[in-house]
Amino acid sequence: MNKIDSTYMYQTFEDLDLDIDMIEEEGGLESGGDDWMEVISYITGKDAYDSDSFTKEDLILIEEFISVMDENGLELY
Repeated sequence: MNKIDSTYMYQTFEDLDLDIDMIEEEGGLESGGDDWMEVISYITGKDAYDSDSFTKEDLILIEEFISVMDENGLELY
């Protein structure tokens, strides 16, 4: 399991070609939005739209990612 920290968070945004400046300007990501769903798929390795396939570990990863976003002033809105 990957260590979820701010480096991992920003690397995830970069790997997905998400506009980090825009995310920071908007204060986070839209829950259920395409960008957020891409992040979920990236960090879990699963289809974000098939939540039935998520394990407890996947949900922990997602919670940790959200927590790191919060720590960096980014929200899931």
